[in-house]
Amino acid sequence: MKIENIYEEMGYMFKKTSLLALLLVFICASTGLCSVPKPTKRIFLFYKVSDAVLMCQNSDDDMEKGKVEFEKELSNHYSKRFIVDGVKYLPEQPRLSAEEYLAMVKQNETPFILMLKLNGTGTTTATFQNMFGATKSVVLPTIKIIRNEYVVDRADHSIYGVAYGEAEYHSNAMAAGGNIYSNTDTRKTTKNGIRGYLRDYSIYQGDRINKYADMDKFNAYNDAYTGNFKKRDIELLAINSNVPYLGVYANNLVVASCTPDYPMAKSGCLVNDKIMAINGEAIADDNDFTEIMKKYKPGDNLKVTIMRNGQEKTLSVVPVARSLDIFKNNKI
Repeated sequence: MKIENIYEEMGYMFKKTSLLALLLVFICASTGLCSVPKPTKRIFLFYKVSDAVLMCQNSDDDMEKGKVEFEKELSNHYSKRFIVDGVKYLPEQPRLSAEEYLAMVKQNETPFILMLKLNGTGTTTATFQNMFGATKSVVLPTIKIIRNEYVVDRADHSIYGVAYGEAEYHSNAMAAGGNIYSNTDTRKTTKNGIRGYLRDYSIYQGDRINKYADMDKFNAYNDAYTGNFKKRDIELLAINSNVPYLGVYANNLVVASCTPDYPMAKSGCLVNDKIMAINGEAIADDNDFTEIMKKYKPGDNLKVTIMRNGQEKTLSVVPVARSLDIFKNNKI
């Protein structure tokens, strides 16, 4: 083959592959299947964590040093979701108002609050398989983590949030020479669990949802990932599907929506009702609501006290089970 024919053939192949590449880019851009949402929300990240979260970051149990180390982790992972202008530690108490958060940031920044707490330990069984197909199982310690996220909306000076429920992470383990080795240092187990948790939930997982089969779930995930907490009923993304579901979404315990044909709506709940107590147990905030609901199971008879137009009413509600695990591959 003549040299000019070779160059001509190469030029044809180059044009062909270039056109194919452009076609793929067009398809990805039009469907959104090939791209991770670029960070657009500019935030200042405030984090409220227990002392134990900070102490486990280093071998000295030094909280001040732990803050520096933990803030590096937060900046690294949250910058995948947002434009992070700064990170600051705040004590768990007192709770600040929307105005107090807004006063601490610039006009073009959104206050973003992360609340992360440890919720005890547990165990899980991991199974390993060698090259010959033989399997061996080992019981590993786990660390339970609860995460809530909130944003402050400048338009109405309100705080909107989502409770992600409880996730359980186990320590690292590896198989070698027929034995399984795992880390038994509780400090490292806790530290690695927290860091793995932050890492995994900063990786975009919307591509695991079939947007054509369930566009609503796909959009709900994207809203949570990009921090549009006010936009949707994204509290339904709770990982812990064992918590019974009432079919209600509330901002600061004031009902924002009541899903038709679900327990609260069937019991007569209305938008703008305020949830006051469950079975006589007073509720002060969203965290109380979540913790109290953990005590019950689907099918239990609950007496939900609400405040409507200045008058208390009691609704008889039977919660149902509902799983909205859109993350598919949780490390639980």
